[in-house]
Amino acid sequence: FWFSVHLLDLINKSPHLANVFKAVTLNGKSIVMTALLGLVLIYLYAIVMFNVTQDAILLDNYPDEDIPMCTNLLVCWVGAINEGLRASDIGAIMEPARPDEAFGMFVFNFVFQFTFWVLVITILLNVIFGIIIDTFGELRANHTFKKNHMENTCFVCGIDRFRLDTKGNGFERHIKEDHYMWWYLFLVVYLNAKESTAYNGWEQYVASKLKVDDFSFVPRNSAVVLKEVQEREEAESKMMSAKISSMYTTTETLAAEFAQLKEVQVSSHAEISQIKETQMSTLAEMEMLSVGFRRESQTY
Repeated sequence: FWFSVHLLDLINKSPHLANVFKAVTLNGKSIVMTALLGLVLIYLYAIVMFNVTQDAILLDNYPDEDIPMCTNLLVCWVGAINEGLRASDIGAIMEPARPDEAFGMFVFNFVFQFTFWVLVITILLNVIFGIIIDTFGELRANHTFKKNHMENTCFVCGIDRFRLDTKGNGFERHIKEDHYMWWYLFLVVYLNAKESTAYNGWEQYVASKLKVDDFSFVPRNSAVVLKEVQEREEAESKMMSAKISSMYTTTETLAAEFAQLKEVQVSSHAEISQIKETQMSTLAEMEMLSVGFRRESQTY
């Protein structure tokens, strides 16, 4: 018989079943406290049943005689838990009342059964199911995040795929050639197997770090290929800055020459104005002379 329990080992073998099991156990405290609150509420309903409708709490056992389900408070409470939760209707063990004969009892049964359905069946059970579903969703989100991080982040340096694809030689090439994680494991095994007296300089350095659990020798957020790209970008930036400075100097020179040309133009305009004035005065003198000559010729 007990060998059949070994079938539950499927939970350990299947990660999907393990997640389902975790969805129930991870927030087990919240589920247990909510269930305990439900038991307390059902106990309060059992007290009301025991004091008000004890004789009317019967379980249908047709064709035999009905079974009384509230002979004492414990039986009443267990019956309410069994029939109220399993059948989702506590009215299944309550004898119905005729509204034309006992209207007060009819109203009491309605309020009692309806509030039990709202508080216990609708709210508390759905709260428990909601906790389980939210936990399962949280586990799935965590699994997706871990999977995405493993597939898109370098295990050694921690640089993401986008940065390596855009500024490096590609993510796949990086994790297989530059930072191949199994090489680092091989290095640890190699140093453990090698005699410490045969270490060279860098082996002695790495071994001393491993001895004190210091992994600072592992590159974090840095890679040679990114340094090369960074140096190239810095060189291009310096060239661009030099070009901008040269263009700025050329622009200042052109502005100065333009200002000189403007001054020359202004002075040229002034000289032209003076020449025009001189021409006008010369014409006026010539006209006066011609008038004088005419008068003298008329006199003679």
